Amino acid sequence: MIDFENSLNPYQDNRLEITMMLSIAGGWIGPDERIRENGKRYEKAGIKPRDAIHLACAVHARADFFITCDDKLAKRAKLMRLPIQLFNPVDFAYAMEVRQL
Repeated sequence: MIDFENSLNPYQDNRLEITMMLSIAGGWIGPDERIRENGKRYEKAGIKPRDAIHLACAVHARADFFITCDDKLAKRAKLMRLPIQLFNPVDFAYAMEVRQL
């Protein structure tokens, strides 16, 4: 999904930066039927299709955190009681700072 969304980015500098960041990612989640099924389930709960796939990938990968600037997405996902913590970037930075104390 990130590759697809990055290909739609109209800013070449941003596309290249994202591509470089992806090259150092610790792992890659490829197409999987369980991800598709969960994505569809998340869509039915009111999450937009692309966001549903991102979230399904994060849950599938057993990520500790899902960081988003989309308040609607965060609110809907939190209501679903998924096994992942959702944060906006500011709250995530604060949580990580407090965690280190």
